[in-house]
Amino acid sequence: MASDITSDHEWSSMNTHDHPNHSYFGLLNTTSGLTLQPIKATKASPNAVVDEHLTWEQIMTARHMLITTANRVGWDQKLTVSLAELYIGLEGLKATGTNPRALILYHAVARKLWHEALRGRGKPFNVSRINNDLLVLLENQVRDSDHEDMRKIAMEAQKQMYELQRQTQIVQIKVPEGQVPQPLVLMDQRGGPDGAHLPRLSNLPQQKETYTTNLPSHATLGRAEDGRIIDGKGRILCSNWSQLVGCREKSSGHIHECSGCGEKSHGAQDCDRAQKALSADSSHR
Repeated sequence: MASDITSDHEWSSMNTHDHPNHSYFGLLNTTSGLTLQPIKATKASPNAVVDEHLTWEQIMTARHMLITTANRVGWDQKLTVSLAELYIGLEGLKATGTNPRALILYHAVARKLWHEALRGRGKPFNVSRINNDLLVLLENQVRDSDHEDMRKIAMEAQKQMYELQRQTQIVQIKVPEGQVPQPLVLMDQRGGPDGAHLPRLSNLPQQKETYTTNLPSHATLGRAEDGRIIDGKGRILCSNWSQLVGCREKSSGHIHECSGCGEKSHGAQDCDRAQKALSADSSHR
C-alpha cells in the first residue's frame, strides 16, 4: 500500500546531506542525570539487546522511557507523537491476535526504516501508521520459520528415539508363577581373574511367567572360552581395568569398559551393578 509506505509528514524525508554541519546526539546516563553526547563519541553497551531479540514485554516496558526521554531532551513533538502512535498500533494488533514475534520484528524493521529516512539514507517512511505490506511479509517469514523449527525439533526427537532404541534391548527373564521377580543375577558359573558379571541367558530358569527389564546393548553378556570377560560385541575387555589395580595402557588391545554397565569412565570395581555380580559369583562357588 503506497499510502502506508510514503510518509505524509515533511520531517520524515529530512536529508542530512542538506545539513553538512548537523550532528546526531545520543543520551548518556551520568551521575547528574541524562546528558546529550555526540553519537560518534559513544560506544554501544556490551549488554545492549538488538531490537529483533527483545521480548514483547521488554518493548512495552521500554517504550514509556523512550518517549519520556525524547520529550525531555527536546525532540520535535511530531516525532514523539509518531513514535507513540507506532506503539499504540502494535498494541492493537497484539490484542486482535497477531503473532507477537511478527510484531517484534515489525517494531525493529519499522524503526530502522524510519531512522534511515530521517537521516536521508532511505525513502520516506511513516512510522505512525502500520504498513500492512511489511507486516504481512514478516508474518509469512515467522510462519515459515516456526514450521522449519518444528520440523527440526521433530527430526531431532526422532533421531534421539532411534538412538535410544539402538542402545536398549528387551530381555525376557522367566520367573516361577506366583513369585515376585528377583533381581537378575549377573554372573557366569565359571570364575576368573576378572570376576563374573553378566550371565549367559541359557542359565536362566525357564518358566511360564516373564519379567521384562532393559539392559544396555553394549554391556557384557558372557565370557570367552578361556574365561575372560567379553562385551556384547564379543570383544575381550581389559582384565586390569576391571580390578583395583587399574590400567593405563592406551593401545587398542586394552578395551576399557565396565563389564557391568558398559561405561568407559570406570571399571567393575567402581560399578554397583558389577559389585553385586561379584558377590553373587562368590556365593555360587
